[in-house]
Amino acid sequence: MDVVPVAYSVDKATIEAEVMAVFAQALSMEGQLPILPFTQNAEDDLDFTLHFPGREAKLDLMEMVFKEGTGSPYLSQEKIVYSRPFADQVFDKIISKSRSYSNRPTGEKHLLLYTTHWRYTPSDVVLALLSHKLNVTEHVFDAVMFLQRITQDEGRLRFLWPDAPLVAEFDPANYDDHFVINLPPDGFELRTHASPDS
Repeated sequence: MDVVPVAYSVDKATIEAEVMAVFAQALSMEGQLPILPFTQNAEDDLDFTLHFPGREAKLDLMEMVFKEGTGSPYLSQEKIVYSRPFADQVFDKIISKSRSYSNRPTGEKHLLLYTTHWRYTPSDVVLALLSHKLNVTEHVFDAVMFLQRITQDEGRLRFLWPDAPLVAEFDPANYDDHFVINLPPDGFELRTHASPDS
């Protein structure tokens, strides 16, 4: 089976429009509902308004990126990403957003996390660490979700708060040395046995 990488746009407005289209489709599949309508908000507001039957909710988007040192994180060739520093950095951004929205009018506030680069696809451990932090720290969000792009037009929603189950024995310290190696989807060759020339 051929793997076709998701072709991400470079323009922020286009990226957000594409993410929202996939999000609406994924949310519909999750709840067996019609496609959820949404509208884009003004610059000084959360990014979008979701129009649920009988109610509305604000939704903000946040890209997951792990920044190390100086320079653009998108140009890094490092394939190893340590899970706790990645989760900690993303969580700090979530809390920063939460603080900035704490004085906004009451109403549902949701946060949707997404990625646009193969290197920052979060592992299950990263998502578990984020879910744990969201469950033990006060914030303004009624829901925090991660959208995993599967194809250009399809995705899967992972609920990190409040619906993710908490494991009582979960200890973030157990993952201090955990890391993942993400490979570029179009830049490597999978070999299942040694070649004659190796």
